[in-house]
Amino acid sequence: MRIVWGWLLGWVVCFSAHAVQLDQDLAQNDSTHCRQIEDIVFRGLRHTKEQALFREMIFRPNRSFCSDNWPAFLANEQQNLYNMGLFDTVAVRIHTPENANEWVEVAVKERWYIYPVPVFNLSGNSLSYWLTTLNKNPKFVTYGINFYHLNMSGMSDNLGLSFNWGANQQFRLDYTSPFLDTDGRFNLKVLLDLLQTRTVEYENTSHAPLYEFGDKHLLRYAGGFLSGTYRAQLTYMHTLSIGFEQVTIQDTLMKLNPNYMLDNQSRRRAFGINYTYGIDTRDNIRYPFKGLLLEAGIQRWGLGLFDEQNLWEASVLWDQYYPIGKKVYLAQESSLFSSAPAKRAYVDRMRLQTNIRTMRGYESFLIQGPHFAFTRTTLRYQLLQFEWNNNTQNKVLSYVSYIPFQFYPYVLFDQAWVAAYSDTANNIYNNRWIGSAGLGIDLYTFYDLVIGCYYAIQLPDTKGVFAFYLYRR
Repeated sequence: MRIVWGWLLGWVVCFSAHAVQLDQDLAQNDSTHCRQIEDIVFRGLRHTKEQALFREMIFRPNRSFCSDNWPAFLANEQQNLYNMGLFDTVAVRIHTPENANEWVEVAVKERWYIYPVPVFNLSGNSLSYWLTTLNKNPKFVTYGINFYHLNMSGMSDNLGLSFNWGANQQFRLDYTSPFLDTDGRFNLKVLLDLLQTRTVEYENTSHAPLYEFGDKHLLRYAGGFLSGTYRAQLTYMHTLSIGFEQVTIQDTLMKLNPNYMLDNQSRRRAFGINYTYGIDTRDNIRYPFKGLLLEAGIQRWGLGLFDEQNLWEASVLWDQYYPIGKKVYLAQESSLFSSAPAKRAYVDRMRLQTNIRTMRGYESFLIQGPHFAFTRTTLRYQLLQFEWNNNTQNKVLSYVSYIPFQFYPYVLFDQAWVAAYSDTANNIYNNRWIGSAGLGIDLYTFYDLVIGCYYAIQLPDTKGVFAFYLYRR
């Protein structure tokens, strides 16, 4: 814990100064490079409101702006708008008419913003497991729909809804509000999650999860949180969250694993609170090439209202991205995590799994622990870049009229150390250094979608693993 607190304090102090200096540099007063901006004209907006864009920009009408590097200033404005995730393309230009003040043109091409995603999942580890062990039982199939409405009101607010039935019955609501003040500094997020499931992971042996399948629901969960984010400047923010959860289990799980919930509990309730400090200077937040992402947080579950949980967590995430040559980029992504006390219910260990970032080459292993250190290094080269652009006038087809294709072969090297729980068995990857090295390739394309594959060798073992992936951050 002392190591984590030392990192937390050091990085917060260091990069607070870095963020303040960056914002000062973008608006420095060099009178020989000043421009009087009379107006700002937006083109291409259909659903998004102009106020949402102003909250991501430095430019304002009827004001003077100074810089000693105007191409970098304009590129920064473009990138801030693109990082909203609402546009395929963004162009910011300054127009200089004769005998008149200059004005700024912001031209965008909006993306589609409504996504219904069907859900179909089989219980267990694989299709063969469902066909043989579960005997094709439809009770162990989860089906439903996840609905995402991005930019719902045109003010960059997002709504997510999940309706799932079958083995895992779930209703989930996730809403991020627009900024609630005129300066665009404060917004809220609310999450509500209701779940009951027939399939439950109850133990981890040899880095493999063990499942129990029941005819009735084995676990019920109700929880949610409310968080507020204060963004004093474009580059850094403070987030404070308060949450509640209630977990109820059947006696079957208590018999299979007495530590599933401690003290022979069948129901547990708890309030939690979390504070996170963040700095983000990345150029492209969904596939960055330069900049910094820093998040340092502390979380407490068990505020004394029910006295049914006692858990502290502290974490530091530090990602740094560097252009080191022509079309060559280095990414260094690191994490530290520590929690207390060492003894905890298995249901809490499952939640902590989301804090351990994916280590390439070890995706099929369930590596749990109360403390971990992790770093992932990627060296990318831009091999090929082109785009398909169809300037159609059709309103529907215009949302898919621009598709970029960027190919990045890369070299990877990951390493980690994860502490072990005292009651786990045969977990050979805990309490030791583990690593992986290999080669891969990414295709960065349509709507920030990343499609890729890699081949990695586990270290110090020499087992090779091939993986294919598709994701959108």
